[in-house]
Amino acid sequence: MLKINQIHHVAIICSDYEKSKHFYTDVMGFEVEAEVFREFRNSWKLDLKVNGQYQIELFSFPDPTPRPSRPEAAGLRHLAFAVSDLQEAILFLSTKNVETEPVRIDEFTGKIYPSSIQDFWLQKQHQPYDLIVSNPPFYLDTLTSPQKNKTLAKHTEPDFLENLLTNAVDFLSAKGNFILILPVKTALVVQKMADGKLFLNQEISVSSFKNEMPHRRILSFGLNQTKTEHASFTIYKSEKVYSDEYQNLLKNFLTIF
Repeated sequence: MLKINQIHHVAIICSDYEKSKHFYTDVMGFEVEAEVFREFRNSWKLDLKVNGQYQIELFSFPDPTPRPSRPEAAGLRHLAFAVSDLQEAILFLSTKNVETEPVRIDEFTGKIYPSSIQDFWLQKQHQPYDLIVSNPPFYLDTLTSPQKNKTLAKHTEPDFLENLLTNAVDFLSAKGNFILILPVKTALVVQKMADGKLFLNQEISVSSFKNEMPHRRILSFGLNQTKTEHASFTIYKSEKVYSDEYQNLLKNFLTIF
């Protein structure tokens, strides 16, 4: 048997060499070991170190054939980096306007990985869930932010919400609940979308102050039809003073209460 000591390096052909160089050096902080232009191939080659070890090569070639993300194509699927704090890494990348995907848990190992929700739904090995809670991107047909990470987090299209509902049906247990936190207008749209797929079991209207119009609605859907319960929830009882119900709800999670 051939004895392999370790993976020596990974070579990446860039669709945009300068953009990739900026990402790996300025954003990810990898150290440049060498950069050469190979005139006979009209190609740049950049050698990068990860924690002092030579591990990544970036290449530029004229008009490389693109590799689609979907549908899956043959070849290297992804390159993974280990970090000490995943959430801290995600937050840092967002400050650099780098889009990150939602985090998923590998169904076989229990390890956490970033993944799009579309990929997560495709993993049919999951057991049905008794509870699914989502605070999804919710602004529809509104002006988007010039910052890509904010647009990604807050804005969406009707198709996304439609798919979210459709796939929730597949993942809910018979007595499970699918809970969404949405602005009032989007909640009305989602209720119409859910018709024929899920039943609204509970609706909670959230207001900043008593006697104000609600700005959020919490919708709880299930697979079985029951009488819909309606409730209200107030965050403040006066300016900068939280309501008793808000404090009781969050006192086990926030040290200010």
